[in-house]
Amino acid sequence: MKTTFFKQFASSVVFVIVLHLLLVATHVLHGNLAQALLVDGVLFVLFGLGTLIVVPGLKPGSDTFALRFLGLTTMQILVMMFLLVGIIFGKIEDTRYWAFSTLIIFGILLAIQSILFVKQVNKKQ
Repeated sequence: MKTTFFKQFASSVVFVIVLHLLLVATHVLHGNLAQALLVDGVLFVLFGLGTLIVVPGLKPGSDTFALRFLGLTTMQILVMMFLLVGIIFGKIEDTRYWAFSTLIIFGILLAIQSILFVKQVNKKQ
């Protein structure tokens, strides 16, 4: 069951990130492709490592899932804030665009992750 979860989550994350990179590369979204690669790479690593932390706690009726999920979400939000601080103070061109773009992608990935985690726990019950 965990391999199915990994496949669903990995394919969802890769789809969102590749879609964003394609939109930036084809100039549908404005921005620098190198900066998009950096931001999307950080988000990919953040959500990939987070999944490895929470998946062992996916047991029905387990309090450890709730604690791991809340800890993971808190860690992801803190790392996201550090990334935004880096964007703001790094004197990156188009700071406002990259901050909003990063927040939107983060929100989409967090929603996908939450839905898949809850679906996986409910399926085991």
